[in-house]
Amino acid sequence: MPGTKPKGAPEPMPSAKAQPGQIQIQFQPTGKRVNVPAGSSLLQAARSAGIELTSDCGGEGSCGQCQVVILSRTKSEAVSEPAENEGLSLSPLDLINGRRLACSTTVLGDLVVEIPRESVISGQRLQVESQLHEITPEEVDPPVRAVRLELPRPSLADSRADFTRVTDALGEQGFAAQQLHAHPSVLRSLPEILRKEAWRLTAYVRGDEIVGFGPVEERALGLCVDLGTTKIAASLVDLATGQSLGSTGAPNPQMGYGEDVISRINHVLRHPETAQILAEKVQ
Repeated sequence: MPGTKPKGAPEPMPSAKAQPGQIQIQFQPTGKRVNVPAGSSLLQAARSAGIELTSDCGGEGSCGQCQVVILSRTKSEAVSEPAENEGLSLSPLDLINGRRLACSTTVLGDLVVEIPRESVISGQRLQVESQLHEITPEEVDPPVRAVRLELPRPSLADSRADFTRVTDALGEQGFAAQQLHAHPSVLRSLPEILRKEAWRLTAYVRGDEIVGFGPVEERALGLCVDLGTTKIAASLVDLATGQSLGSTGAPNPQMGYGEDVISRINHVLRHPETAQILAEKVQ
């Protein structure tokens, strides 16, 4: 029977800790608990708990991947009736045993939910390096250049502003001195570092913009990030030599909102309030 408690299933949790109008859900096997407004979907509740369920369709109910199992004894009362689309992915026996699609199941009361391993976006072995080749010094052309400078100290005969000294010195090395500029936050750091480093410093230049200053001895490193549809890869690179010092990768957490970019755009068009959430997932 739909209301029969599966053998060994935990009792539903007391709702005392939930605020009025809120429902408390516990996710197994992690044990995470979350309070959500009544009427939320289990997919929304899982996201609130920091659990990313596989959902190639972006929660539209068509892929059948976000399967969960309702364990509470009051499962027939704690969630909505199975939606029509659930019958396309789940058998009648699945539904009797409490298996549901998280995106199509609305929570009505406190309950315990089991998340099968195959329903979770898992940390997988990711390819973060492509075919490598030897880089010669002539080939190294990073978008940000680290330029070491030694500037003349101010005197009665030379009262130029600190930034003018920097741009003039960069002009002597082939940069267009008159076009160089920097953000106010970068400019504020200049007086201190010049005097602390005895008028020797490294200027980090991207095009016509000076993006930072640092000590001469500081190693110039760059971070290359590839934000892909399914994975995010990052490499730490020595800007002087072009050598990769290390690489890492992780699944793109936006996958829980759609398998591809189009699915995610469609999800945001239907649910505009999730646009900021998707942006924060990769920040």
